[in-house]
Amino acid sequence: MKLEFYRPQNEILKKYIEGYYFITSDQRIQPVAYWTFPNNYFIVSVNLGAHVEMSTNSIVVSNSNDDHIVADFVTHYSTPIEVNYKDAVPEVTIYFKPTGINHFIDKADVFVKQGNAVDFNPFPDYYPAMKHLLKMQDRSLQIEALEQYWLSKFNQKDLQILEAILSDLESDLSITEIASKHNFSRQHLNNLVVKT
Repeated sequence: MKLEFYRPQNEILKKYIEGYYFITSDQRIQPVAYWTFPNNYFIVSVNLGAHVEMSTNSIVVSNSNDDHIVADFVTHYSTPIEVNYKDAVPEVTIYFKPTGINHFIDKADVFVKQGNAVDFNPFPDYYPAMKHLLKMQDRSLQIEALEQYWLSKFNQKDLQILEAILSDLESDLSITEIASKHNFSRQHLNNLVVKT
């Protein structure tokens, strides 16, 4: 199975979404498994007509022979996750940059604290919109619909301090040094990071 990774075309989305890929049901695949390693992305997958089993370090996707939407997400995981596709089913997977999801979903920290779930449904129109998108046959129309959908949910927030802290976390600074740099206690720093 060869996946083509698309970068957002819209300038606003480029700031908050690393990219996305699609899988179609007509892709001929043998069962495929790969490992995804810990990162800071908030990864959302939406499938049409699929059965998705998720555990702490495993995601299994197979055909369910029906027409329903299954949406899941993973974020802030500390051990590798094996992703196993038993069948090709229509899917779109989106990689939100660190803190990116916060600009689209109010109280995103509720999802972040969960770490992963198979019942990701952040908006009343989410499942119908994703079902319509996944039934489209033209990739350029799918891309346009996906980007327009997320732009309709965009609500810019001031997260500069959190973004600076995340950058510091990726550097060689210790937690104590980061807290001191930003005039926070270690506990307050921990609370801020957990909310992202």
